[in-house]
Order: sequence, then C-alpha cells, then structure tokens
Amino acid sequence: MTAIHDAPGRLCDPQEHTTAARIERGNPRWLVIWGTHSRRYFAFPRFAAPPGTIIAAPGTAELLDGMRHAELTTASSSSAQQQP
Repeated sequence: MTAIHDAPGRLCDPQEHTTAARIERGNPRWLVIWGTHSRRYFAFPRFAAPPGTIIAAPGTAELLDGMRHAELTTASSSSAQQQP
C-alpha cells in the first residue's frame, strides 16, 4: 500500500480530482475542488451568493444537492428583494 507521502510529485486521489473537474465543467457558476486531506468535495459559488457560501460534502450527490439548494435559495432571496 502506498501512502500519500510516498509518491512525491504525483496527484493524490486522481479519480476524485477528475470528478471535481467534471462537476465544475457541468456547473460553470461554481468552482469545485476535492480536499485530499479532508476527503470532501468543496464548491464555491462564482455568482452573487451570501458571503461565506461554501458547499462541502463527502460525495457527489450531496455536493450537487447542496449546490442546487444554494442556487435556489439565492435566486428566491434575490427575487424577493426586487419585488416592490
């Protein structure tokens, strides 16, 4: 078994990093990364979301659900503020 630190110069968790990149390509309003040490995906909005909005999840389904929830919450609060 190879430990993370036994492979200098090699990307740890290549499948998870590839998955994060694929999710980001499909969701251009988000920056998506895999946290090697936290073992979680993180999504940062590239749109006007409330300050501190970061979605973190251990799996892709949870991440995508959180991203959708944040988008809907932001959209509904934006439209509510625009109504007279």
